[in-house]
Amino acid sequence: MRKSELHAGESVASLSNALIHLKDIWEKVGIPEEQRLIRTEVFTQHIKSMLDLMIEEEEGMKKRVENSLETCRKELDQLCVELGMPGVPEAAGLTMLQLEKDRRARLELMLRHKKERMDDLRALVESDGDLCDVLGAAPFSIDHNRVPSVEQLDGFRSHVGDLAAEKRRRQAEFVSLKEQIVASMEDLERLPETSFERDVVCEDEDAFCLSHDNIGRLKLLLTRLEDCKAENRRRCAAYRLKIQELWERLQTPQEEREASSPHMVHCKKENVEALRAELERLEALKMRSIRSFVEAIRAEVAVLWDKCFYNAGQRREFGVYYEEEDAFTEELLLRHEAEVSTLKRRYETHRPLFEGVARWRENWTLFLELDRKANDPARLNNRGGEPPQGAEAEGGPAEEPAQVGEEPEGPDRPLGAGVRRAVPGGRRPVRRLHQAAVGGLPRREGEGEDGEADEEDQAVRGGGEVRSGGEDAVKEAPGDGSHAEQGEEAQRRRHPQQHPELRLWEHYLPQRGVPAASRRQSLSVNGKASHSMERNKGYTTPLPDKNTPNVGAIKCQDNHDFTFSTSAGTYSDFARDLSKATKAETNPLNSTCSHH
Repeated sequence: MRKSELHAGESVASLSNALIHLKDIWEKVGIPEEQRLIRTEVFTQHIKSMLDLMIEEEEGMKKRVENSLETCRKELDQLCVELGMPGVPEAAGLTMLQLEKDRRARLELMLRHKKERMDDLRALVESDGDLCDVLGAAPFSIDHNRVPSVEQLDGFRSHVGDLAAEKRRRQAEFVSLKEQIVASMEDLERLPETSFERDVVCEDEDAFCLSHDNIGRLKLLLTRLEDCKAENRRRCAAYRLKIQELWERLQTPQEEREASSPHMVHCKKENVEALRAELERLEALKMRSIRSFVEAIRAEVAVLWDKCFYNAGQRREFGVYYEEEDAFTEELLLRHEAEVSTLKRRYETHRPLFEGVARWRENWTLFLELDRKANDPARLNNRGGEPPQGAEAEGGPAEEPAQVGEEPEGPDRPLGAGVRRAVPGGRRPVRRLHQAAVGGLPRREGEGEDGEADEEDQAVRGGGEVRSGGEDAVKEAPGDGSHAEQGEEAQRRRHPQQHPELRLWEHYLPQRGVPAASRRQSLSVNGKASHSMERNKGYTTPLPDKNTPNVGAIKCQDNHDFTFSTSAGTYSDFARDLSKATKAETNPLNSTCSHH
């Protein structure tokens, strides 16, 4: 039994005892029955009123508890919706007071969560506003009066973090751009002109708006300043180059040059002005020394002509070079300077070609020198020292044109006008040598007038026309050269003794228009060998007999025939064929053989 029920039973017993005690008192006093009824009614009414009052108070308390429970329930439901939290089921079997206490505890917890979220929201909104003001960005889209969910707060917090990182990045970029802009303005000796430039240079870094537009304007400003600096560098480089040329042409003393040496390194505004002043001074001095300048430029033109392998016709195109001027004018000087600039550009554009041709000519000259020594009767006095050099030169003249890049074009493929001006003489070196070699090359000393007479007799007997090799070469030469070049080439063929570089190829290059079978001739010589061979450390050189025409075969004492192909295209082919024949020779064949 509950204690409250025991107390209730005791209360009822107390009331009963009190009523019995009152009745005893009334009996002793002698109160009549009517009075006793009245007094008992009063007692009952008094107890009843007190109990009714107590019941009423308890009923009010119950009503208040019920109202509180309902209010708590509604608030909990609303907070669950605002916070995005699911409703928590209530435990069964709880009294109203226990239920009220539980609901109030949950309500307080949810209110605390709401307050925390709203505080976070206000802080994030404030940070977002500051960052947006600095970065010039739009604020984060969120309702400031509504409790945000956890996901919304996380997204907002991430957005603010991204803005903070972007601010740091732009701040670093701004500081770097500002430093470069300030340095560029100092180099250009320029002060800020616009309000934007003053804000960049003079204002505090934290007060500058780091928007995309401002960063773009900063980059544009820096680009303009860099362009100005680059223009200054170009101008300084042009000034320095021109000043150096004028110093060399005017033969300026070293003391005067050192006076301008501080301005030959930097490219600031003061350096540009100083270089301009120095150039104007030298230009004025140049105009007073035009004659010496023109002569110096003509010497430079001649050097560039040689480097670019200009022939006589190409050189005559610049007619003022050959004119004898009584009065050297500024116009004449300008024309010479323009020609020098054109030649320099052409040489730099085709430098690999010209350098390759120069190397090829060196090998060709060495080739001719070795051939001259090989055919020199005095060669027997010196038996050593030359073979390694000769073996090295065998492949030189034939292989170098491939490095120059002309062989893939083919000897008969025409060149364009622009390319024709870039190669020596307007034609490829291999084509020029080929045409000259097959056209009318002089014979060696052993092939004198007898060989020419034999050819004329054969031509007359065959009913043909006697034509020189030079005429054939002129008729077969490509038509893309000028008349001056053709005349020069024909002159070289008519007088080959004036052009020793064309002598050697006469026996080794194929003749145009002659079948290969007719070029592979052999001549058998009875008796002992008609040629003496010289072997010197692997280098073999044929020695033609004075009374025997150049032939493609040698017959020795034991009647073995050895055939050389006179259609060998290069000196290497000729040397290789000769080496094969020498190895196959059974009898000793050297410079000590006797001739009969």
